[in-house]
Amino acid sequence: MPPVDKEAVCRHWDQVAETYTRRKDENRDYFNALKALFRAALPEAGSWRILEVGCGNGDVLGSLAPRFGLGVDLSEGMIAVARRRHAGCRNLQFQVGDAEDLSEADMYDAVILPDLLEHVPNWRRVLSQGAACLRPGGRLALSTPNPLWAPALYVLERTGLKMPEGPHRFVGLKAIVRHLSQLGLVNVRAANHLLIPKNVGAFTAPLNSAFQQVPLLKHLGVIQFAAASRPK
Repeated sequence: MPPVDKEAVCRHWDQVAETYTRRKDENRDYFNALKALFRAALPEAGSWRILEVGCGNGDVLGSLAPRFGLGVDLSEGMIAVARRRHAGCRNLQFQVGDAEDLSEADMYDAVILPDLLEHVPNWRRVLSQGAACLRPGGRLALSTPNPLWAPALYVLERTGLKMPEGPHRFVGLKAIVRHLSQLGLVNVRAANHLLIPKNVGAFTAPLNSAFQQVPLLKHLGVIQFAAASRPK
């Protein structure tokens, strides 16, 4: 599979920026679960400085309600949407930035990367850049789709039931965990979540909770989620 082309990624997200929030709302079950995972991983977010890399419309960062939050995204269109959407939030700022070339001038209590690694040419460099922005004891948290879902996600895109993702290349959770450890991060935790990404009735939540305890199913969740800390 060829590497992801950064310019093509930027063009895609510029093109979909104005419809991005509406399409997210159409799949709110998935995105509500995603935001809940980040809140659970960062329980002290309200008193932290947080950097979101690949911020899109800024809703994941906004849901954490940090003391100060900076969202960066390669797409100028997405940053314009995020600034409008969160114009009344003085604790949030948004700017155009490259995930592979982050400024290390400011240290953060947490760095989050929601559904980003699949859209960058060099995901290992992105993790390295994110880890370098952490203060001692700071926490990095990320999500990325499970490669096992690639065929289903392709069909959903082609049938218009899912927002087009543009150029992407899925990354496996084991490789991510291995690289987090190689970066010297500690307390690495990783798991798959959300076997059923759409609410189909009262049994949806119990099944999503129960599947992670079943050895044959616990690796099938659509969301790969990992978190780790920089040593103090």
